[in-house]
Amino acid sequence: RTTPSAGSQEINLGIVSCSNYEAGYFAAYRHLAGKDVDAVLHLGDYFYEYGPGTYGDTTLNRRHIPPKEIVTLDEYRTRYAQYRLDNDLRKVHSRHPFITIWDDHEITNNSHMTGAQNHQDNEGNYEDRKKAAKKAYYEWMPVRSDGDAELYRSIDFGPLAKVIMLDERLTGRSEQAPSLDQVDSTLRMLGPTQLQWLKDELLASSARWNILGNQVIFSELDLSLVRPNSPKNLDAWDGYPYERQQILSFLGTNYIENLIIVTGDTHASWAFEIPRKETDPGVGAPILAAEFGTTSITSANWNESNSDPESIVAEGLILTSNENLKYVNGRDHGYLILTLTDYNSTATWYYMDDIRNPNSGESVGKRIILDGKTGHLSL
Repeated sequence: RTTPSAGSQEINLGIVSCSNYEAGYFAAYRHLAGKDVDAVLHLGDYFYEYGPGTYGDTTLNRRHIPPKEIVTLDEYRTRYAQYRLDNDLRKVHSRHPFITIWDDHEITNNSHMTGAQNHQDNEGNYEDRKKAAKKAYYEWMPVRSDGDAELYRSIDFGPLAKVIMLDERLTGRSEQAPSLDQVDSTLRMLGPTQLQWLKDELLASSARWNILGNQVIFSELDLSLVRPNSPKNLDAWDGYPYERQQILSFLGTNYIENLIIVTGDTHASWAFEIPRKETDPGVGAPILAAEFGTTSITSANWNESNSDPESIVAEGLILTSNENLKYVNGRDHGYLILTLTDYNSTATWYYMDDIRNPNSGESVGKRIILDGKTGHLSL
């Protein structure tokens, strides 16, 4: 399948992330296989590196192979092979082209250029592990690269859309700050080369919409009412505010007001308006961009460790403390479809009835329209 022709009036993109084999069945992939989409953007955590029984639902008997945390090239290859034996994952790959990017678990948890939270000294050299993970990724995933080129890239969908996929793990990311008071301007998410490439891609784009494939939440997010001891997620862009502000200032200076950021990683659904700050240069729309976060295919979200009522209260508290946040759902699993037309963009979240049931049904959980003129979200 090729990208749409110049005369395309509508583009539909499936947005997915975070599929943990041990946490549940991949019914979301089966349902997405039946949808009419031009491509699927997988934003990372295509699999998980953990050993069996350490992260997931141990009652389902869906155990990781090999039966250990993966470290070597053969082990990464075997884990990909196991996931591709899943009928629902094979079905969605057979129906739709995938545009993929890695997040951390394709390597190991909270990875960055020089290390990771889930890499210990007794697991060998991190550079060797990273090299093995990257090699297996390029062998198994539909990416036109021999592994020498960087993973970040762009794909044109004619006049209607340009998809820009970022690498926020292995190309330029500094180690995460251990605490909020240690976040400073030296920390990098993309690194100078990739950041300049992103600016050049946005400047050169003549598409109606620029879609940014982004692993971790870009928008500012205050979590203090639910996590007073860790009010910011320092693995997300809140831990790298210097580069984020460079991007926002660039958008304002160059009057780029057609950016949609799609995000994975959090196992929750989000919709943000990203407003222009008083300090941002440029005169234009008060909203610089929108961000839509997709929930997980199966990976644990808030009501795996808390009750539904407690999770609903947490959602309300986060909405209350974040004016730019318009929607959050931390309870449901599924996927997002982004529909693009010349006039507006529509985000539709589909949620599974029960990820413990391989034959689970689905329902539309939320639909939000992004106004193409004002940049505001209509719930």
